[in-house]
Amino acid sequence: NQYPGGSDMKIWLTEMGWSSATYGKNVAAKYLCKEYVIQMEKELVERMFWYDMVDDQTDVTYTEATFGMLERFHPQNEYRFLAKPAYVATAAMNGILGTPVFHSKLMLDNDTTYAYRYTREQDGVDTAVLWNSDTKVLRTFNFGSDDVRFYDMYGNPIEVSSKNGNYTLLLDDAPIYAEGKFGCFETGAQEVYLSATSIDVAYEDVVDINIYKETEDKINISADIPKDSGITLINMPEFKEKAAKLSLKVKGEPGAVEELP
Repeated sequence: NQYPGGSDMKIWLTEMGWSSATYGKNVAAKYLCKEYVIQMEKELVERMFWYDMVDDQTDVTYTEATFGMLERFHPQNEYRFLAKPAYVATAAMNGILGTPVFHSKLMLDNDTTYAYRYTREQDGVDTAVLWNSDTKVLRTFNFGSDDVRFYDMYGNPIEVSSKNGNYTLLLDDAPIYAEGKFGCFETGAQEVYLSATSIDVAYEDVVDINIYKETEDKINISADIPKDSGITLINMPEFKEKAAKLSLKVKGEPGAVEELP
């Protein structure tokens, strides 16, 4: 309605989606959730329709046939209409955000970190959606409350400790949800920094990750290494003054380069 004689008109996105054959199942799920969150902030889109519900064919390598939220029946599969990550992520998003009413947003790091705040219309609970579109980064947010719950893209709870309403999270391109009664929604004072959050390492490499803190508080460090990951913990670090070093050794196939999360 910026033009003379114009009027407000709601937009319907009648066909949107990403092929899991082209982008991968998890990437398609991430794109779906982020597209929804961004469009709800703009308050222009009234309806969004995902294309489509079920894959058109059983060939999982065919781009045009793999836009579905569910996999079509295949004789080699045990189940019919197996849910893809996009289906699970949508269910989690709907359950956490409900009917979202936009409140505010934060744009950080040259617009690579996204942080949206909504209010759930059904019960007035505050929600937020957070992600970083570039690399993995540590970011601290002040929610003005020590009673905020966090969930990953699929609705699994995430353990995050707080200090005076501040929470530090490792963000990547998968959305993280926050839920609670927020006293505020702003960037907080970051107290812990890592020299790297993702590293490409070669066979038999030893990798050092330096950890720094800006607080006098005691902080314990733990390393959760998945079984059969090929990663060996060389030392369990402890802070000396305000610095610590985590050393890891990576094993794998000779000549291979692995990503260390």
